[in-house]
Amino acid sequence: MVGTNIMKNNVFIRIAPILAGFALMSFSQYSFAVSTWVFGDNSPAAECLATEVTAGSCAATTADPGAPNVKGFAVSSTANSGTKFAGANLQSYAGGLGVEANAADTGSPQHSTDNSGYTDAIVLNFGNMDFELDSVKIGWKYNDADISIFRYTGNSNTPTPVGSTANGAGLLASGWALVGNYADLVAGTAKSVNTTNQTSSWWMISAYNASYGAATGADQGASNNGGTTGLQNGNDYFKVLSIAGTATTRTNVPEPGSIALLGLGLVGMVAARRRKQAAV
Repeated sequence: MVGTNIMKNNVFIRIAPILAGFALMSFSQYSFAVSTWVFGDNSPAAECLATEVTAGSCAATTADPGAPNVKGFAVSSTANSGTKFAGANLQSYAGGLGVEANAADTGSPQHSTDNSGYTDAIVLNFGNMDFELDSVKIGWKYNDADISIFRYTGNSNTPTPVGSTANGAGLLASGWALVGNYADLVAGTAKSVNTTNQTSSWWMISAYNASYGAATGADQGASNNGGTTGLQNGNDYFKVLSIAGTATTRTNVPEPGSIALLGLGLVGMVAARRRKQAAV
């Protein structure tokens, strides 16, 4: 009988740590290093052209092989679509990415991302990874450069602002949450954003729109929302040169809840048996 108990204890001692390890793996995350994606006219070659962004082949300029490619497209609330977002053309220039909303939007400065008469925005996707956007850098501006940052919090796998009313209420109803408004970006200098460290696989960089309002709840920033000074609507023109942030991937383990409970239960049984033996 003693030999049988010893054998059972040995089995529990061997199995429990393994199952407990699986339980921990089911909740684990792996974060890559902070990565940067650079956009422009492919000079230098590390810059991603707009065609590479729309194709989803824009790689991060980082040594970490796990950083995802970024895929994106442009939208704009042009006069043709009234107050709603419609698809637009994403274009690349020496100063970064711009948005051409219609035939009259191809000249400077309107070919930039702007809010002159309507609102331009660039949508970026990081695949199935949770991405924490840390900074945005512009490479060119005209007059002013105030931006608004959104992240997608809805349930669609392929979200788009197209068809949404181009204001805070319309985007919120479509699953987009305002992370913050940021004033007076300087060309060539990274602007810190998302101070509350929110994540999403979908992000949107928009020219500032006064109708967006201020971020609330989990997306409320300390200094980049309602109390922000310097925000002006209608005179912002900029080109997005780069973004930086951290991608996080989750370890997928089948039936994580069951494995976790089983592993923790076995650990508890082993501990109880050891206490019983010590008492004898």
